[in-house]
Amino acid sequence: MQRVPKQTRKVNRWNAYLHSQVQAFNKGLDPAEPRPRVHVIAKGIRERWDAMTEEERIAATADAIVELEDIRESKQAAKKESKISSARDIRNTMDGIEAELLDLNTRTGAELLVVQIRPEAENFGNKPRIFMTSPRVGQFFELSMQHSVNDFAVKLQAFCVADIQPRTQPAPILECSPSSSTPASTATPPPPAAAPISMQQQVIEMKRKVKTIINDKLQECAYPVKIPRINYVGFETSISERHGIVCENWPLPNFCAPGGLNSLTELEILYHAWSTGVTVFRKMSPEEHQQFKDARVQHRLQAAIAQANAAALAAQHNAQGIQSPSAGPSFSPVQQPSTPGTTSASDASLQEPVAVDPSATLIYPPEFAHGAPPQSAGSAVHPQLFATPTSVAAAPMEQPVASSSAVTLESPSAPGPTTFVFSTGKRPPPSHFNILGPMGLMPKKPRKKRADAGVKRGPNKRTTGGDANGEEGEAEGPEDGQDGQEQVAAPMDVDGEERNAADVPQGEGQPAAPVPQVQYVVPDPGGTTSVFRVQAQPPMQALLPPEASEPSTQGPPPG
Repeated sequence: MQRVPKQTRKVNRWNAYLHSQVQAFNKGLDPAEPRPRVHVIAKGIRERWDAMTEEERIAATADAIVELEDIRESKQAAKKESKISSARDIRNTMDGIEAELLDLNTRTGAELLVVQIRPEAENFGNKPRIFMTSPRVGQFFELSMQHSVNDFAVKLQAFCVADIQPRTQPAPILECSPSSSTPASTATPPPPAAAPISMQQQVIEMKRKVKTIINDKLQECAYPVKIPRINYVGFETSISERHGIVCENWPLPNFCAPGGLNSLTELEILYHAWSTGVTVFRKMSPEEHQQFKDARVQHRLQAAIAQANAAALAAQHNAQGIQSPSAGPSFSPVQQPSTPGTTSASDASLQEPVAVDPSATLIYPPEFAHGAPPQSAGSAVHPQLFATPTSVAAAPMEQPVASSSAVTLESPSAPGPTTFVFSTGKRPPPSHFNILGPMGLMPKKPRKKRADAGVKRGPNKRTTGGDANGEEGEAEGPEDGQDGQEQVAAPMDVDGEERNAADVPQGEGQPAAPVPQVQYVVPDPGGTTSVFRVQAQPPMQALLPPEASEPSTQGPPPG
């Protein structure tokens, strides 16, 4: 249902008559006397109004109606003195306007945009307010102006709050002719000539212009992404690799920031190249951006391989210099046979070389000094990474880059080459690089040699035993075929010689001989041997020492 537009009510004659009578009543009061309320005196005024005819009412309210209409109009256009009342009026009015515009869009389909900003810097309660009937209005701003409606509202508010005045052309100077009635002395004098600008000021101003235009072009190309600043040194990493933006047709030989240029000619060339569209920023397609990132990863991988090779070679030189300082090794590349799985020498020369550090040369493991490198399935190493020593001067400054991500490094302390595989896009392990000294690995300090190295040592004290007098004897292990069986040691003499029981002299009244011990040797399942010694039971007749050969006249010992 269509809404009927609202109309303003006419001024009521009773209100006009009441207004005029209240003003007349207040004029008769003393200025210091308080004014009464309208409803207090309205009762007597109403009685007089009811007693009047229609013609008398029209004549009595003719001037009062005009006065009330002027007061109503002044209230509609009067400026608010309070900030709070101003903010409340803006909010209420905008709510009503938005409701009316939404109804209009529903009825007719009209697209509308309303932007409300604060008029003064002190009025912080009125934030920018944007009303759009559909998102199509905002899309138009983004496509045509490269800015959103919010940016437009913020800039408009900044312009209005700052009270920026547009530049006006100066009035032309009128020269007085001799026939003119105005004397020549009253003519407007010409403005003073501007002071000349120095070369340094021109360079500073041109730097500012170039910086501004480059930043504007970059933000326009990267929209809706906002790039806070341009890193000219790492442009490929911070801008091209991250945002997919490249700079085309840079006019100067060096790609640097405008602040690093001190030549006014170069700054003017750069400014005109950007202003005329010769030099532009271009946003790569997704496929081109992915290829660019893959190429950057391969470049980092090749640099890591070259650095690892240089570190290993420096470590090898250090180790060889310690062993034989006078005899320096020489190296030269190995000629690899042309096979379907490898690259021949003629094809390797056609590969694109990559410039590396002068100290970054190839690796020469000693195991393969006179032959081709091993081809194993466990480590995929390019054949050009191996070489044989012939001449140090033959090592070129530029070497073909290996297509594999594996590199063979040789450590001075290791017996052979060790293969380290670097994952794509990641840094190599930091333990392979020296960060404290020159390029290369620090050789491991050799361990101090023992003074008794190579000398045969004696028996282990833990497996030896002694007799009654404290002398040591070696433990006998079990013989073959008798593992786990008990072995009983034969009776031994004081001197350590075995003797039979028949050879032992017997006598009475002599001190008892040392009690023999029985030794048990039992092997453990773990490969060790356990030895147990126990004292045997004393015999019926005590064993006498060898010098007591004569029989004793005394009786047997008691017990």
